[in-house]
Amino acid sequence: MDPFAGSGTVLLEARICGRQGLGAETNPLARLICRAKTTYFDATEYHQKLKRLLAGAASSSKTTDDLPNVVNLDYWYFPHVVRELQALRARINELEPSPFRDFIRVCFSACARKVSLADPRVSVPVKLRPERYPTSHPLREKSDELLRQLRTVNVFEVFKNIVDKNLRRIERLRPFRCTEPSIVISSDARNLTDEFHQLDQAGKSLPDSSVPLIITSPPYAGAQKYVRALSLSMGWLDFCSQKWLTDYDARTIGREQYRVDEYAELVHTEIDTADRLLHRIRKHNPLRAHIAGNYLVELGSALTEMERVLAPGGYLVIVSANNRVCGKVFRTPNYIEQILAGLGLSRILVLRDTIRSRGLMTKRNKTANVIAQEIVHVFRK
Repeated sequence: MDPFAGSGTVLLEARICGRQGLGAETNPLARLICRAKTTYFDATEYHQKLKRLLAGAASSSKTTDDLPNVVNLDYWYFPHVVRELQALRARINELEPSPFRDFIRVCFSACARKVSLADPRVSVPVKLRPERYPTSHPLREKSDELLRQLRTVNVFEVFKNIVDKNLRRIERLRPFRCTEPSIVISSDARNLTDEFHQLDQAGKSLPDSSVPLIITSPPYAGAQKYVRALSLSMGWLDFCSQKWLTDYDARTIGREQYRVDEYAELVHTEIDTADRLLHRIRKHNPLRAHIAGNYLVELGSALTEMERVLAPGGYLVIVSANNRVCGKVFRTPNYIEQILAGLGLSRILVLRDTIRSRGLMTKRNKTANVIAQEIVHVFRK
């Protein structure tokens, strides 16, 4: 099980290993990606469907009606790109529910981001602005070239290339087509129920002591704006209005957005070392103290729920990292260990994994730092 399933890597690996993977995930686009990534279908029989879809989109007159709920659509896309995306969207919405439709929608979401004016180097949408870089800077040339391409980009070609690439990936699941399907059962790691009626216990809590292995990586405290990073794709898929985006954000552990009245008082985490640190941080930045404190409280609820469903003798593998809050080290792995020790789990192994991808080593706000190393804890119940 992965209670923070994200885009489904653990669920995919479970299927490859012949195990049924269960997941929980708040974000509806991530849940869709999980389904598409872990569901095998015979790609050969869908090539004709894809050709018809592309031909229909290219000749479609449905290019201005029912535009997606993407804020500042004209800011993020050139006009011809909006028309072509809308034509694709109209045809995709006509497809009957099926694994192929899920797959196509995921490909479309990737296309919507790829042909946007959002800087591909930044996860949260930030408009591409070549003038940010000096004329001699290598990124200036790359940015200028990308803008030139986007002015004349053929959205249908980009979409087809994305589909073809991902169909090859789906085909690699063929040897595992008879294994147990992996499924996302819940939208909340703090309440592991059969929320989406995927099991035979619709709406009921996952039974106590029913999962032999949990592998997960919780979100970081204020380190990533997970919902906003997917906002363009989610808007094109009709997952959310701007108000719903705010609601999704409010349900995300590690979120940054709080009203002033919500952090009027210091959050108590019941972890002495964390509470002392948060008290010091609050003197300088009450909001950052609240973000970190509430993160630990909500993460504690999720860890408690993991302990509930974990079978005796079962293992919990959890990946986390230290980061900085207002310049002070926030030792998330230590706090997780204290919470789980309090729940009766035993630590049996600690590993350290250096992050080598420069794409991940990005500061998310002026009070954060680069996360260069992750800690892998293995606990036993």
